[in-house]
Amino acid sequence: PLERLSPLMGEAHALLPSTASLLFKGDGYIHGSISTIERYFQCPYSYFLQSGLKIRKPQIGALDARTTGDIAHSVLENAILKYGKDYTKITEEELREIIHASFLDLDKMHPHDTTLHSLSEERLFHQLQSALLFLEDFEKHTSFIPEAVERKFEEEIIEGVMLRGTIDRLDTFGNIARVIDYKSSAHTLSKDKVLAGIQLQLLTYAIIACRITERDIAGVYYFSLKQETIPTQALKKNRKE
Repeated sequence: PLERLSPLMGEAHALLPSTASLLFKGDGYIHGSISTIERYFQCPYSYFLQSGLKIRKPQIGALDARTTGDIAHSVLENAILKYGKDYTKITEEELREIIHASFLDLDKMHPHDTTLHSLSEERLFHQLQSALLFLEDFEKHTSFIPEAVERKFEEEIIEGVMLRGTIDRLDTFGNIARVIDYKSSAHTLSKDKVLAGIQLQLLTYAIIACRITERDIAGVYYFSLKQETIPTQALKKNRKE
């Protein structure tokens, strides 16, 4: 009878220290990015699968938030490298050229989506134009100067743990510095998430920037490159009006 069947008792799973060392410490260090550390705090088992067993989704170029974010980063990186603090002076032609080159690659990988790519390319162009207008005013009211863009680092944050990452933008003025992290959507810092270990990026960048610049950190900031959709109440009118 079904009610008399005993539940299946399997052997308890365990990760031995020796196995963990082979999986995570190939050269004596645990290597990872801030997102992998956040993943560990969110779900240790997910971290085990992705960083230990290396089970990951294939990275295929497609029109998604990550790709458009990379293109926007490329525009701002090229503008700062060429014009410095006057990067908002990048011409419309230069802006279109950088964006179009990336969308040509997408067309080659996904030839059936060229119409969608064309519309998205135009939308991204106008989004970046709006962002540059805001940044132009922003730069008029700050003495900070962009010192580095896409600044890669690999630092031993604690014994045995090597952290790697890329700081989107590092500005300096005198003996102080600040970090700006570009985002393709709206982001805000949450104290609860920071304390839970699942929103560590900006504060970690502050620590790393302090080390590599040997300056005090004035602040770390998100900058959203996306034009947010703002809901508004429709106006009501009666027939007489």
